[in-house]
Amino acid sequence: MGVEGSHCGRIKDVYFDDSTWRVTHLVLSIEPRHFGQKQVLLKPEMVDSISDAGIVALRLKFDEMEKLPLASSVLPVCKQYASFAFSSPGARLFARGVIGSDPHLRSARAVSNYRINVAGEFGGTLADFLLDDENFEIRYLAVEQVIERKKVCFHVLPQSVERFTWATQRVFLRELQPVRLESDSASAEVLTAA
Repeated sequence: MGVEGSHCGRIKDVYFDDSTWRVTHLVLSIEPRHFGQKQVLLKPEMVDSISDAGIVALRLKFDEMEKLPLASSVLPVCKQYASFAFSSPGARLFARGVIGSDPHLRSARAVSNYRINVAGEFGGTLADFLLDDENFEIRYLAVEQVIERKKVCFHVLPQSVERFTWATQRVFLRELQPVRLESDSASAEVLTAA
């Protein structure tokens, strides 16, 4: 992660809306030598480019980094529920602030490794997300299955997701339709068994 040509931190998480599949925030753990140890939120519009090596260049100056909101100012669903689960004397005050929170805001880090459920059957594990770095939309979900002690990875469209459940850590799919990734075009081809 770079600002004005200098390293400023690492992306620790990606928050996305599970109804639109758009990335809403990048959680950046910023370099403590420059800014002190903290995590802040970046909007996708603040990203200038992403290199093939995974280096993210930002459209920010160093003085603008200090004004970014703290990551704790926006709570994805997992943190909303966790705050209720680990109630404390101050939880009631905190709960009032969470009431207006977005029920569709998810943490990619939190839902990774959720079990895939298709019509009541185990369909694998959510392994990763593939996103379009131009419009910051999640294009594919990577699913891993272990078949005869071999790990198999395939991709499904996010539109096949019916819902996420935090309590059981599951992703419910309407159907399990693997797709072939198209590297040069925006379309995906559905794979069918011959």
